[in-house]
Amino acid sequence: MNVRKLLRFSWIAPLVFFTVILLGGLFYPGYSHIRQHVSELAVPDSPVGFLVTWFGLIPFGLMIMAHAVGGILSYRGDILGILSFIAIFLTGVSFITVGIYPCDETCGLPDMSRQARLHANAAAATFVCIWISQLLTGIKTFTGRRSAFTFFAILMFIAGWLVNKAAAESWLGPENKGLIQRVYFVYVAVWLIASGIAARTRLRQRGE
Repeated sequence: MNVRKLLRFSWIAPLVFFTVILLGGLFYPGYSHIRQHVSELAVPDSPVGFLVTWFGLIPFGLMIMAHAVGGILSYRGDILGILSFIAIFLTGVSFITVGIYPCDETCGLPDMSRQARLHANAAAATFVCIWISQLLTGIKTFTGRRSAFTFFAILMFIAGWLVNKAAAESWLGPENKGLIQRVYFVYVAVWLIASGIAARTRLRQRGE
């Protein structure tokens, strides 16, 4: 298995995802990236639902999983490193679940269908899994295995807390819920790319 090729998905996944989301918004009349969630592009009656689900959310999840497999193989012998990438793998699984179970028409909380609740729970799981991945990596800073990447993980963990707080308390205003969600997706993309760089660095250090 070519581990380096798997790790390329660390940047290919966000690139594909953001491209599809931008195209989805372009072909959805009246859609606002600032005021609306990404999930609203994929509701059952959306004109771009098929595009966003099958060329955006689900491939994004699959590519995250492929990247995570590359990371797990890169970190052989490092338990915390492996667990960190397992958490990233589960992030991919969660994004696939988000795609398979679309939310209701407005993606609102009141009177959610069972499908919408699954969607919401899976969306929350993407954040939790990324956060766990950063925590596991950051712990290395205090175990004598510190590096620029472990310090960066701590910073990302703190940034994740701020993003979550901003979303929960509507720092940018409830009308700008789409904008804060885009900030979250950038946050995920940054961690994917950083973890890919760290995994490739580890391979070079081992002469692979």
